[in-house]
Amino acid sequence: MTELGNFGVQTHPDKSLHDLDFADDIVLLDSDSERANEHLTCLQDNAGYVGLVINLMKTKALFRNCEPTSLVLLEGEVAQVEDFCYLGSMISSPLQDLRLRRGMAWSVFWKLETVWRSQSLNLETKARLFDSLVLSVMLYGAES
Repeated sequence: MTELGNFGVQTHPDKSLHDLDFADDIVLLDSDSERANEHLTCLQDNAGYVGLVINLMKTKALFRNCEPTSLVLLEGEVAQVEDFCYLGSMISSPLQDLRLRRGMAWSVFWKLETVWRSQSLNLETKARLFDSLVLSVMLYGAES
């Protein structure tokens, strides 16, 4: 139990994960839809104390291993989705995410064709460029 409520999903016998936060992107995690609704309401109330507002147009609900239900804020109902993008990665479809990233990496690769064919750059420089420009696109957000 946190001071804001008993929210989150059990990740270990004595630990639970309540949310994932990065800048203004937040993912709330709960084990059932009733607690998810309470969690969202608690977030809305506490955000309001410091002048922040939840953007209903950007807020989505994804239900896994529980019965989907309506999540409602003061402004209206939260849209339910089958997948969503968090920090550049698709959450429910890693294969689709891999295909998209692979396509973006190939696009970067072919845009640098003149670099790869250049006789004035040695192989080590080309390999370093490949790692920093192509692989970084392919692997961005892979830990998600």
